[in-house]
Amino acid sequence: MAESSSGSRRRSQPSCGALIEAARAFYAMKPWETATVAQLIRMDIPDLGLVGAGVVVMGAGDEPCGFAIFPTPADYEAFLAGPLGDRAGEWWELVIESGADTLAARSAGSPVPVLSRVDGKGSRRAPSDQDTRLVGAAVSAFASYFGKYRRLFAADAIAPVCESYFDRQGREVRFCAPYEAHEDFDVTGAMAPRPAGIGRNDPCHCGSGRKYKHCHLRRDQQTDDVPQTDEGRVENRLIKKLVAFAQDRFAGLWRRSGEVFLDDAATAQLAIPWALYGHEVDGHTVLDWYLREGKGRLDKAELEMATAQLAAWLSVWEVVDVAPGESLVLQDLLSGEARRVREKTASRTLNLRDAILARVSDHDGTSLLNAVHPRPLLPDDAAEVVRLARGRLRLKRAVPPGRLRDGAFGGFLIRTWEEQVEVMDQRRLIPPRMSNTDGDVLLLTTDRFRIASGDDKVLAQRLEAVEGVVFDDPDRAEGNFAVLRSADPGAAGDPGTVIGHGWIVDGYLTVGTNSVRRADNLKSLLTAWCAGLLEHVSREHPAMDVGEDAARSAEQDLQPEDPISLQVIREFKERHYADWADQPLPALGGRTPRETVRTAQGRREVDLLIKTMENMEHRGGGSGVLFDFAGIRRELGLG
Repeated sequence: MAESSSGSRRRSQPSCGALIEAARAFYAMKPWETATVAQLIRMDIPDLGLVGAGVVVMGAGDEPCGFAIFPTPADYEAFLAGPLGDRAGEWWELVIESGADTLAARSAGSPVPVLSRVDGKGSRRAPSDQDTRLVGAAVSAFASYFGKYRRLFAADAIAPVCESYFDRQGREVRFCAPYEAHEDFDVTGAMAPRPAGIGRNDPCHCGSGRKYKHCHLRRDQQTDDVPQTDEGRVENRLIKKLVAFAQDRFAGLWRRSGEVFLDDAATAQLAIPWALYGHEVDGHTVLDWYLREGKGRLDKAELEMATAQLAAWLSVWEVVDVAPGESLVLQDLLSGEARRVREKTASRTLNLRDAILARVSDHDGTSLLNAVHPRPLLPDDAAEVVRLARGRLRLKRAVPPGRLRDGAFGGFLIRTWEEQVEVMDQRRLIPPRMSNTDGDVLLLTTDRFRIASGDDKVLAQRLEAVEGVVFDDPDRAEGNFAVLRSADPGAAGDPGTVIGHGWIVDGYLTVGTNSVRRADNLKSLLTAWCAGLLEHVSREHPAMDVGEDAARSAEQDLQPEDPISLQVIREFKERHYADWADQPLPALGGRTPRETVRTAQGRREVDLLIKTMENMEHRGGGSGVLFDFAGIRRELGLG
């Protein structure tokens, strides 16, 4: 295995504070106690140009603790061969040291991560900003993935599992273990069911027209051991009969159902049921024609399933409750109908207020998720689909299910959904405009001043007399202080806004803030407060750490179990949201939620805003404490 010296690793140490925090979260889980470098996990981060990469956990035995990312499996082979091997390759290696030899670690009491680019000969070089972004996103997401599936890594062979995580920049990080199992999953991380009894030379169940042995046989063979419900087996028998009937009765006409999809192969879990139960050929669905013409025989269970499919409809369903691994409660945003769906796979991946495009059928007292588009939408994206759908139907009230069964409307709904998925994906490619509470674009700004007298204490005494300057140490021994601006000087207990921090060390004052305007204002104030004492030396703009949100996400995903930590988080959230209803919000055009809900349109705006907050809370893990927005909803009369 590639060998490295601690000295070379230290020279590659990143200055990225957020990456350090993400790595500490990873270190706290001690994944090397369970996982080994022999367990290669596939990782894709499309937004950062990484597809088909592999990751491993280091630290077993005498290995240095850490995390390695390989752009390709060939790079992983070079890693295993070590510096004496004959394979070329390059990868990212994040080694986590004890930190005893660094001042930063001693003061923080935490391990120190060291990131570097390594090649197959053991040579190292310092990481770029892109490297830091990529590794930061990967480490924070992996902490969530490993925390959820730790037990799988203790087995001799990893049971196939695939899942995606999103950081607050909207970047998707997708893991699949073991590496070679990624072909077994669709883009939601769900294994596609295999119709029972299909022959090798039969037409493939996906509707491609190819023989089964040349299409999905290999993937289905690898998923034979996946448990299937009785209903699933019955539906697969029904699908097989309908596909054979459609190919004989309609030749290629029935396959035109795929024209509404941008990629019907990638959306097979919806495209196939849609082709049989929703798409109309000469005014009727394939299922309608099959039952009308009576050319095939269905047993009792198949007939009951067919009846259930006739009554089902395609719509936009919102997740209103989740029991992971067991069930989902879904509400149709068009008809208003609600169903508790027995569903193991989707209930592990969907979050509260996610929206799915799906067919839900009622069968023998149980509701089932029979078909679903592989890409869920966030609340605001789903709201746009619903708006366009209602416009198409010219209905503002609840839509009768009968109108949702119309084939032409179903095709419109699929096209609209896929277009909105594209909009959502394009939005993720646009870097968010980050600003502070003054509306300034975030830009870390550091000003350095020379103390004319060279006496740190003289400057500290001068600043101590200034209102709004608060020293960390009442005795000013450390010389660290914050500058606060009160939002309402007359308000008792108003903590104000921190507009900058300062450090007085060895005859110099360093002041940092998060925008150029605040830096300019603070520079003017310091010059006035400390006339004759300060000489401005320089201004710098340290690179902003785009991985900061990912690091916070990793910290949340750890979900601390310590009761005291949980209580602190719970109390913080309760205080944070205590007066939310009466706070002017930019998302509402500066109005408060209480003012906004006075109109019907305003109620919809606030309801959607709360849904988005609920979704973010669940998507981020809630730091182990999920805030319940039901009280805010009741306070605003939103139910």
